[in-house]
Amino acid sequence: MFRKQKDYPLTKMEKRILEEWETAWKGAQGEDDDENTQTDANKMLYDLVRENYKIFARKAARNRDDNFAQKNWLLYGIGIAVFVESILLLLLTIYWEKMEWSSSGLIMYVVYFSAFQAILFCAAGKKIAVDKKQETWARHTDALGRLQDAMVRYTQGLSPYEGLNDEEKRKMFARRFLRIVNLNRKKFVKNMESKEADLTDLLEKLKLTKL
Repeated sequence: MFRKQKDYPLTKMEKRILEEWETAWKGAQGEDDDENTQTDANKMLYDLVRENYKIFARKAARNRDDNFAQKNWLLYGIGIAVFVESILLLLLTIYWEKMEWSSSGLIMYVVYFSAFQAILFCAAGKKIAVDKKQETWARHTDALGRLQDAMVRYTQGLSPYEGLNDEEKRKMFARRFLRIVNLNRKKFVKNMESKEADLTDLLEKLKLTKL
């Protein structure tokens, strides 16, 4: 069975910023809280902003946790491997001092274990590089921060919204929102291209290993 993914609701601050923007957006249009009273164009933009805001927040939190979980497991694995290898080396030293011929078998175990852990940790490190949890976390965190900045400026009437009427403010916000979404999309494409290159590199290394 698939593991159920953890839910990531908005934090209190994230929710407050969104709600204050919603109020300001509807108030600027002279509309009440009934979303059905909004024009089609404004309703579409309103829904897009809300949906993308929640996506940015959720994916930033999820990839942050996944990034630390991956690296913590790798560190735990390295710690366990170092401990086991230390025990094997200690046993090898004891057998060697006693000049027991059976120590040759233990030497092989140490060699095999060292080779196995090197391959395992190399693969784990490569998987972390391919998954790009840190890059994805940074990308969504950046997009969320930019959108929050635009929302707060719109809500508070700060630059670049100073001196603009309601219609101009809405258009200005729409342009800034689309720039944020497009920038996030470009970063996503760049990450996917880099991920493809990492996968190709990994496959080539596996082929060379088999030769």
